[in-house]
Amino acid sequence: MQKSECVVGFSGLKTVRKTAFAVLVGLSMGLVACDDSDDPVTEEELQAKDLSGEYMFSKAFVGDAPVAEIEYDGENNAVSITSTEVVDGEVRKSQSVKKHFSGNKVGVEQIVYAVEDETEVSYTYYNAPYNTRVATEADIAKGPFYKKVVGSEERTFFTSLGGSTMYAYDYKSSDVRILTPENKEFLGWYYEERIGDEMREYYREYTLSDLLRVFVLDAIGTATDYKVGDVKKNGFQELIYNEDKQITRIEEKSGDEVQSYTTMEYADGKLFNSKEYIKDGDGFKLRAYLDYEYDNNGNLIQATSKEDDEIEETVQFKAEYDDKGNPVEIWRWQSAEYKWEKDANNEWQKILVKEKGLYSAVKIEYNTEYKNFFGHGLVALFPELEGIGMKNAPSRITITGKTDYADIKYSDFNEGGYAQVAELFRYDKEGSVPTTFKLKLEYVKKK
Repeated sequence: MQKSECVVGFSGLKTVRKTAFAVLVGLSMGLVACDDSDDPVTEEELQAKDLSGEYMFSKAFVGDAPVAEIEYDGENNAVSITSTEVVDGEVRKSQSVKKHFSGNKVGVEQIVYAVEDETEVSYTYYNAPYNTRVATEADIAKGPFYKKVVGSEERTFFTSLGGSTMYAYDYKSSDVRILTPENKEFLGWYYEERIGDEMREYYREYTLSDLLRVFVLDAIGTATDYKVGDVKKNGFQELIYNEDKQITRIEEKSGDEVQSYTTMEYADGKLFNSKEYIKDGDGFKLRAYLDYEYDNNGNLIQATSKEDDEIEETVQFKAEYDDKGNPVEIWRWQSAEYKWEKDANNEWQKILVKEKGLYSAVKIEYNTEYKNFFGHGLVALFPELEGIGMKNAPSRITITGKTDYADIKYSDFNEGGYAQVAELFRYDKEGSVPTTFKLKLEYVKKK
């Protein structure tokens, strides 16, 4: 697909509900302003002047190790993006995005690779069925536990104190593991075992004595073993554009079959609504929608979502900008967080740690003497910036709610005023000794 000469970058989308501005990734990754003026400028003016339509970020190195690379075709479309990691002294591919252009459609293939030998487990939670009653003297006299065949099934019976009351429990023996001190997991929170490709997780629910603890099956998982270089995930999307080069539909595919899709509507050149549809039998049904709100300068300031079964809308995203149009603080909706603790009666209780809601995710400071040298390529380093445009070069990025932050300094400018070196100074806290990363940056000129 022939795109306007000022459009570079790539698109990547998840579900509408997962991130309030997922759709914006497809709209803003690589969309940059052009300045075709031929007026002579000073070196300082050149470093601030927006020439993003002329120079396009292509490679980043840490030392001699490449960490990111973008390839462009003869029409200045980004056709592939590759990121790598250095593991055990070797440069290993970690992710890649490949784009395929055909008329008003762009196919986007996203691949995640294993950078080390690892096992990944996909779990299904399991609610172990059981019977319980207040223990009788006869139950207690049988000892802390015993097994008995009932019909064709072996069952495990045991007694355990709950508060001030002794209870008798009856589980399928296959759902129970009773550990003694010689088991290394005896004092742990859970016990895990693997049978072929199946992973089973048992969590401690009952204490029978100082020498016996009961772990009950809580989750069953499928384990997949990966070697270095193996493909861990492979997703495919098809982006459909209108005649104004705006994305109007994004399809998530498995082979040739559409699994879900998102539609976008525009007004005055701005995205104002997106809707996500998921499979429902032989057709699709609306899962959620997002409405987008902009300020008088055209900056996205809020995205609000609503699922089809919800009554109230939820603000998923909010941003504040400086007078240059740079986002200085970004908020994202987060789910509630919980932890489990035992109460005075030795019973497990679910404790709310943080309520669900809109929380500040990142704060950004800028050097307004410099333009934004590598556009939305910065998203690869800081995902919190996904979908947000910047006019100037960030000088400090702070992840809200944590003590660590990063300062960024730029040097060695090319003939277009683009920094070829970016040094990142990451601090664990104010006043600490920073960890330093020196990025060498390369660009290609627009064809």
